[in-house]
Order: sequence, then C-alpha cells, then structure tokens
Amino acid sequence: MKVLTLMLLHPRRGTVILSSRPKWLVQFPLLALLSIGITLLIHSYLTQLTLAHLPSSATNLDKLSVEQMLHHELGLRCAFLPFRLLIGWISFTFTLYYICKVSRMQIPVRFTQLFSVEVYAETVMIFAQLAAALRISLFDGDHFSTPFPIPLGLDAFVHTHHNFVLLKILNSINLFTFWYLAIVICGVRALYKFRTFKSSVVVLTTWGISTMFNASVLWLLRDKFHFNI
Repeated sequence: MKVLTLMLLHPRRGTVILSSRPKWLVQFPLLALLSIGITLLIHSYLTQLTLAHLPSSATNLDKLSVEQMLHHELGLRCAFLPFRLLIGWISFTFTLYYICKVSRMQIPVRFTQLFSVEVYAETVMIFAQLAAALRISLFDGDHFSTPFPIPLGLDAFVHTHHNFVLLKILNSINLFTFWYLAIVICGVRALYKFRTFKSSVVVLTTWGISTMFNASVLWLLRDKFHFNI
C-alpha cells in the first residue's frame, strides 16, 4: 500500500523503491480483479446498449439470441481479461523501453523495472473505469457520446456523435490520462535520469503510438461490423 500511495502521489519516490524491488506481481492481480468486477458491473448496460443498436429489421428472436450470446460469453471474457490486460501493458512497456533505449540512455534499466512502473500507473486507469461505471449507474446512457464514457474527457466539448472513433480518442484524453502520463513520465525520469522534457517526449510518443494503434483497430472493426453508435 505504501508503494502504491507513493506511485500515485510521489511517483519519483515510488519509482526509486520499485527500481530496487520490482514487484508488479503484487499489484497486477488486484487490478485484474477490479477490472473483472467492472466488467460484471456494466454488463447489463452494455447488453442493453448493444440490443438498442441492432438493425431495425432485427426481430425479438434475434434480440433474444444476441442477449443470450452476450450472457454466455461473459464468463469467457472475464477469464481472458487478465491476459488481455497483461498483453496490452507489456506491449506498451516494450515500446516505451525501446524508445528509451534508442534515446541515448546512460543508465541500464531492466524491463521489469519499467513494467512495474507501468502496472502501478495503470491503477489510475482502473480508477477511470470505476468513474465511468459510476457515471453510467447515475445517468442515462443515451446522453453519452461513447458507450463507456470516462468523465472529464475532451469529447464533452464536441457536439456531434457521428464519428465514433474520433469521440473515443477525445474521450481517452481526460484528467485520469494526464495523471497516468504524469506518473509514467516521472517514473521514466527517475529510472533513466532523463530531463523532464525528454521523459515527456518519449512517454507521450509511446502513448500516441498506442492510442493511434487502438483507434486503427477500432476503425477497422467499425467498418467490418458496420458500427453506427
């Protein structure tokens, strides 16, 4: 708990502790369990949202089939969610690790040290998911620009709902993301002894690559499945 508090509030001091004793195996299962809990919490909402966006030609039998399929897949999605999180976080850290490596680093840093910083920083993004789930439970989902809206995102300033992918990108730029990026930037600075500007550049570059990759995948899925949310 002490390391987590330091990483959230004083990430440079927290990173110093993690650099000597990388222990992401402690934090990761907790975040995975929280993420599974959020998935279960919002399952009913996402199911109703999916049914509401079926083609107008869909019959009641079609809707029932889709609903049953979503219910049957819930357990499988929850079971594989920790692996999906692990793959995503490792991929981000791997990209960041090699961008730092080609940035003329002078101090050798182990991958596990950087990955530990990433896992603890992801706690903030779990907070963001919890905030989104709370927002859904308190307000009418029809008023949201995206299906799973993290509060305080840039999408709140856009008045069109036609470009779903753009709205998802804008929603990903929020106060929680700024907090997450600040932690990673401080972590990179503490590990590699980079200046603040250089640490910011490598982290923001990595985050930009990750965001554009996710947006590209979402765009392809939208075209393939004709998403029109």
